[in-house]
Amino acid sequence: MLDRKLAPSFQKTLSLILPEPIQVPLSSGSYVWYTEGIKQNIVKVEVVFTAGKWGEPVPGLSHFTSMMLEKGTAGKTSAELAEALDRYGANLEINPGFDFVSISLYSLKSKLKEIFPVFLELITEPRFPEKEWVQMREIFLQNLKVNQEKTGYVASKLIRQNIFGPAHPYGSSIEEVDVMAIRPDQFHAFFTTSFALHSAYLVGSLDATDLEVIRRGLNSLPRREPVVSYGPAVSAAPFAQRVTRGDRLQASVRLGKRSVLKTDFDYPAVLLATHVLGGFFGSRLMKNIREEKGLTYGISASLNTLQRDSLFIIGADVNRENVSVVIDEVKKELLELGSVVVPEQELLLAKNHFIGSLQTDLANPFSVGERIKTIHLNGLPGDYYQHLLLRIDGLTSDGIQQATEKHLNREMLFEVAVG
Repeated sequence: MLDRKLAPSFQKTLSLILPEPIQVPLSSGSYVWYTEGIKQNIVKVEVVFTAGKWGEPVPGLSHFTSMMLEKGTAGKTSAELAEALDRYGANLEINPGFDFVSISLYSLKSKLKEIFPVFLELITEPRFPEKEWVQMREIFLQNLKVNQEKTGYVASKLIRQNIFGPAHPYGSSIEEVDVMAIRPDQFHAFFTTSFALHSAYLVGSLDATDLEVIRRGLNSLPRREPVVSYGPAVSAAPFAQRVTRGDRLQASVRLGKRSVLKTDFDYPAVLLATHVLGGFFGSRLMKNIREEKGLTYGISASLNTLQRDSLFIIGADVNRENVSVVIDEVKKELLELGSVVVPEQELLLAKNHFIGSLQTDLANPFSVGERIKTIHLNGLPGDYYQHLLLRIDGLTSDGIQQATEKHLNREMLFEVAVG
C-alpha cells in the first residue's frame, strides 16, 4: 500500500531530446520549421523578420512599424482586424526586439483556414493609417512618462546604455524626442525595405492540407534582402552612476557587463555560475542579502543572450541608505564564487534546480517550439540543449571558479543606482 507520508524517491534524468521539426522550404530561400505533437485543438504560426533595432535608420522605427501592423490593411480597418480575430477565437502577438521582429498567430486548428488569410494580409498589406499612429504615439508618450517615474525602469535603461553606449542598438532606448521625430510615411518605407522573412515556426497537429495552405501563404511574401547594419564599437570602461531622487525611499540597483554568447565554449559554466549566484530562491545573493541581512525582498542575477552580444545583470530594489552595502555584498559574493570552492551539496542543488527547470519548461509544446526557434535563430546544432544539459551536469567547482574569474569579474561591472 502506498504510504503518502513518504516523499517519492528522487529520479534524475539527463535526457533532453527535442523533437525533430519538419523543414518546409519556401521560394524566398527561408524555411518553415514545423513541430508536431501538440494534442490540443490549437495551432501557433510565427513569422520572424530581420527587422529589429539593428536595421532601423532612426530610433523607434522598428518598434512602431511592428506595432502598427495590426492597425489597418489594404482591406480592413484596425477594428475589423480585431473583430475577425475575436470571431474566430484567435490571438495575435507582435514582439519587436533588438535583432528580430516576431509576429505570432494562435488559432484553433478548426478555424485556421478562416483566420490565416487575415494574418497573411496583416503581414503583407499593412497600410499604417496616420490617425492610428497619432493615437498610438499619444498612448506611448503617456506610458513613457509613467515609466520614467519608476526607478526600476530607469535603472534598467541606464545599465544597458552605460554598457553598450547610447547609440548602440542594444544600449539605446526610445525617448520622447525620437517618437516626435517619426513621420507616418517612414513606416511603409521601413516595412518594404527591412521586413525580410528570416524563418517561420509552426506548432500543432496539422494535416497536409493545412500545412500546404500555410506554405503557399508564406510563399506570397516578397523576397527581400536583410538590411545589414553594424552598431558602434563598445569600448567604455566600467563606471558607477547614481541618480538621486529625493522623493524616493527606495532605490533600484543594477550591476552588469557584457558576457558570452550561447556559441561560446564557456557559456554553460557562466550560466551555472550565474545560477549559483542569483538564479533561484536558494542562490547566494538571496541567502545573503534577503534572508540574512533583510535588505531586499528579492535580488537576482541573469545571463541575457542576444544574437550579437550578451548581458550579465544583477538587479534589486533596496532602501536608499543600503545601496552601497548591497553593492559591496554583491562584489563579495562574486569574489568568493571566483576564489573559494563551491561546496558539493550547494553545487548539486544548483545543478538539479537548473536541469529540472529546463526539463519542466519543455513539457509545454509551445516552449519546445521556442527552443527550436532559438536553435535556428542562433545557428546552434540540433542537439544543443541536450549537450548543454550534459555540460551543466558535468561542471565542477573549478569550472565555476574559472568562469567567474574570466567572465564575471567584479572589477569589470558597471553600476547604476536610481532613487
